[in-house]
Parts: sequence; C-alpha cells; structure tokens
Amino acid sequence: MNLLTRFLIKEYTYESPANGTIKVVACGGKKTLFVHGIPQSGGEFVYMWQTVIRNLELNQQANCLVLGVGGGTVIESIRQYAPKCHITGIEIDPVMIKIAGEHFGMSADSHLKILNKDAQIWLQSAKQQKKYHLIVVDLFHGITNPSWTREKTSLLLLKRLLLPNGQILFNAHYEPQNPQEFTQFLTACGSIYKEVKEVFAYRYNRVLSLRM
Repeated sequence: MNLLTRFLIKEYTYESPANGTIKVVACGGKKTLFVHGIPQSGGEFVYMWQTVIRNLELNQQANCLVLGVGGGTVIESIRQYAPKCHITGIEIDPVMIKIAGEHFGMSADSHLKILNKDAQIWLQSAKQQKKYHLIVVDLFHGITNPSWTREKTSLLLLKRLLLPNGQILFNAHYEPQNPQEFTQFLTACGSIYKEVKEVFAYRYNRVLSLRM
C-alpha cells in the first residue's frame, strides 16, 4: 500500500458483544462495513440493493420490514426509490445501529422505526395484525445465513406477515463448493411460495424474490 493510498483510506474499529470486531473502511468517498474481515454493508452491496429495489415499483405508502439492518444499505435503497414508505428495521446489535447512524447516514424518523431486537424472537412473537408489502431478510453470521432463517418454520412465519400481493426479498448465501445446499433451500421455498425467483447473483449470495 503506497503513501497516497494510506492517506485516502480511513478505518474505524468497533467492538460488539454480538458481532465481535466491526470495521468501517472509507476509501474514495465510499464506505464498507466489515465483520471479521467479511463485507456486510456498503461497498458492492449498494449496487446490489439499488438494482433489486428499483425494479420493484414499490408503492410510496408501502409498509416494509427489514430483518437485519447492518449498516442500513437496504433501508437507504428503499428510501431512495420510495421515500414515503414506512419501514421497520429489526437489528440485534446496538453497535450496528450506532454505526449505521454515524457512518451511513441512517436515522429514525416518522417513516423509519429501528428496533433493537433478536430477529428470530421478534418473528416468533410478531402480531399478525401488522402485515407488509415488502419483507427483506438480510441476516448473516459471517458469510452464511443463520440456520433458522432457512427452515420451513421461519419461511411460514414470514408468509403470515406478508400481504396477499406482497413480496419477500431473501438475501441467501450460496456456497459454490456445495450448490446442492442452495438447491435444497430453493425446494423448501417452493413448497411454501408459489413464485420463487432469483433476482440478483454474486458469487457467494443470491437474492431471491418470494411471492404467495
């Protein structure tokens, strides 16, 4: 790394009981959030979520649920294309919520509510009276989804929170060395949802669209 590169790059380090070491790396006016060296928000994920969200034709008054706030990349993409929609974000790590505000400009307002909750516990206890036009599942431990997110029980709980014409965007991990694991997950999704479509692909993840 030359002197100019060192001057342009800034790193911010945080310690979190939930995620361990978190770093925000700023370079050339862009920021990327890393957990144990693995990118989680910002960076290339801005392009990914903007590409997916802008194709939704999301209603400006839509109710949206985001499981896994991280640095807020998903939320900011939704707000870019539907600034008046109502968003509820669920994030287990208060340090992540702090980082999202300090480095990625995310702040709660009349259209955005952030809950510092465990997504699994919240999902199990969520009241069915509130339903959503869009649900985004963006939960990772390292490079993989928590195992519970890919179980049929969780997929059914998500379905119960979805409006009849609503849509789920599931950011699913993909292991090139074990593609059958992803195929099994697609099969599980297909047993619950009428439409299962891949709408974006990187080497280690796939964004799926699920509809009733």
